[in-house]
Amino acid sequence: ILNNYTPGMWLTRAPSFSGSYLRSLSVRAGNLIHFLKWRLWEKITGVRLVRKIDRLYFDSPIIEENFRRFGYSARSSAVIPEPMEKVPENIPPAPFKRGAKTFHAVFAGRLIEDKGPDLLVKAALQLPSAIRIHLIGSGNEEESLRNFILRNGLSERVFLYGWKSMPELFSFYKNADVFVQPARWPEPFGRTTADAMACGTPVIAAENTGSAWVAGDGGITFKKDSVEDLVRAIMFFYNNPALRVDYAKRAFVRARDFGADTISRQFVADLESLA
Repeated sequence: ILNNYTPGMWLTRAPSFSGSYLRSLSVRAGNLIHFLKWRLWEKITGVRLVRKIDRLYFDSPIIEENFRRFGYSARSSAVIPEPMEKVPENIPPAPFKRGAKTFHAVFAGRLIEDKGPDLLVKAALQLPSAIRIHLIGSGNEEESLRNFILRNGLSERVFLYGWKSMPELFSFYKNADVFVQPARWPEPFGRTTADAMACGTPVIAAENTGSAWVAGDGGITFKKDSVEDLVRAIMFFYNNPALRVDYAKRAFVRARDFGADTISRQFVADLESLA
């Protein structure tokens, strides 16, 4: 059962290193050697071993396609996503002040380059002041994001919260106008996206990612790594409140496809068909 990529596929990047030039160069060289060793092993041995597997399960068509492109091919495969937990019953009050004139966009995930939180923060420079951006999570990009917010006078519009518990996360999802997942890498699934949709929150996701597939007709996509197109997508929901409500309903319905009961029945039925 696969819900991520292998190092040799080169679809993820090593975290950036801040230090002296020579030390940074040494770390980058070490990372490159590590990835090259993995890639060599996977191409020579890994691909051959995978051919002996009876069934591979993938979290989304995105991850299945990337494994196929690399050369991984088992005897058979299927897409069955991971099951999602139900929305907690006791959700804390709204973590931010809502109002008729404010619009709230939420991101949740690791604050690293691959996840693209910086794209959302940079988009704030081109968005109306009524739009508030909330980022939940931690990672090695947190300090640079905080510095960017301070340098550009965004402290009243862009907020960093650090790590939050699951009930707290659902409070953000439930009170957001839109959930944004701006990943640069081909995200395999997008659990936070499914959780937000279960709260009836529409989604903006980078194209060709697991989050875009999860969103289905409950969200819209933007061009990967494009701040300008992300701004366009956010403004689409900001300027069309009636359409936003329609997308919210679709998101809630789509999220049912990932419920534990639905997924477990699919999984059991597929295993029985193999037997």
